[in-house]
Amino acid sequence: HVTTESIMKLSEDKVRRVGIVYDSRMLAHEDPRGKSPERPQRIECIYNRLKEKGITNEVIPLEFTESDRSEVDAVHKASMWDRVE
Repeated sequence: HVTTESIMKLSEDKVRRVGIVYDSRMLAHEDPRGKSPERPQRIECIYNRLKEKGITNEVIPLEFTESDRSEVDAVHKASMWDRVE
């Protein structure tokens, strides 16, 4: 999840009001069932395109921490955590 400090950066920066969350660990995100549109190639393609266009220089990089089970359970079925763990 995005850290509180990162959210504060967005509210304090009067020029850049858009943030981006990216980490190479996102490339490990893959749905073994193939039902989710999120896959490493898609994430990499989107981020590379943003870099090519210079957009990553125009936004605030947001820091994040790994989510815990309660955060995952808040937006996914409880079985999601068990499948990933």
